[in-house]
Amino acid sequence: MQVSLSEDGSITIENEHYTPWPRFRAREMNHLGGRLNYKHLKWLIEAEDLFCDGWQRCIPSEILYELRCYPEGHAELIELAQLDQQKFVHFSRSNPALTVLVSAYWIAFGWRRIPSVSERNARRKELLGLKPRLILEALGLPACDEWARILSKIPVEHSRDYHIRHVIELCNDSKARSRLRHLPTITQEVSWLLRMERPILDMALLELAASQPVYRGLCLTDIIASIISKREMAVREPIWPYDGSIRNWEQLLRAERRNARRCGDVSEQFPAPPVPLENISEGLTLVPLTTPQMVSDEASEMGNCVVDYLKSIQSGDHYLYRMEAPVRASVLLRRGRFCWELEELGPPFNEGEVDDETEWLVTRWMRANYKHHKLGN
Repeated sequence: MQVSLSEDGSITIENEHYTPWPRFRAREMNHLGGRLNYKHLKWLIEAEDLFCDGWQRCIPSEILYELRCYPEGHAELIELAQLDQQKFVHFSRSNPALTVLVSAYWIAFGWRRIPSVSERNARRKELLGLKPRLILEALGLPACDEWARILSKIPVEHSRDYHIRHVIELCNDSKARSRLRHLPTITQEVSWLLRMERPILDMALLELAASQPVYRGLCLTDIIASIISKREMAVREPIWPYDGSIRNWEQLLRAERRNARRCGDVSEQFPAPPVPLENISEGLTLVPLTTPQMVSDEASEMGNCVVDYLKSIQSGDHYLYRMEAPVRASVLLRRGRFCWELEELGPPFNEGEVDDETEWLVTRWMRANYKHHKLGN
């Protein structure tokens, strides 16, 4: 990436040019979702780079910290922060979702044009001076303290435009709103559960989605989707039969395994890796892939078709490891007649073959752990 810093403190990244704080401006670019599409601005704010450091040091440290917490909309947020530093920091920490709405208020109205800099800054100043419920009213939403409190529960790292819109839509539904009112945090997973075709109103599950949406690389939404889709395919009712009984991940994973078995399908959860990372050859680094997402990521990164083995891995007929040294490769094992065997050692994009020495390291590792993976014990 080509980066250059000008004498006046401006920075250019590829074809994007940014003036420094407190005169931040950026060249007008294509719009994306109602925002100016600055591809490199998030990287600029977060990068540990000498050129970027000079540009970043112009921004007050507490402002820079706040900006780094947001997943998107940084250009609008910087413009908002420049208007009033103290109000921005207070507003950002008390209600990041409302901060996002104010920074790009035209999105709430569905305007096709982005107002000029002077126009949007004048309107932002007005909005910053209002109480939260009056900001909502100014944005064409109900002037309701309850709605403002619900929006304040959206964590800053989840404050994306689409998630904020979804939560606002849920506020229009009395049943969904009553759940949101009692949750400590409103993550994207909470919104997903409440926006399903048949919304899940199970408060215990919503609290789990709010507090721990990911566990050991498994996404709560993937597990819930698996349970529901398997029950639908097996014509089992009700679609969600665990109302109030699942309060932690251990209970959820047990329910998913039991449900898959009763529906005549395989569990989303992988069996334990068949060959342990013991007695491993020197210079060999392997990582067992233990979730569907890890397998999908491996397929994308390596440009191969290992994701086609997902069902076979879940059923215990194959297993996949990522080799990180001495070379990068995907290591696919298969359940043989007497023990686990090496089926394939695939280099990136299946270009060429892994050398014999590397294959021998894998073979030695499997032989050294034979007692652990032999079958029929």
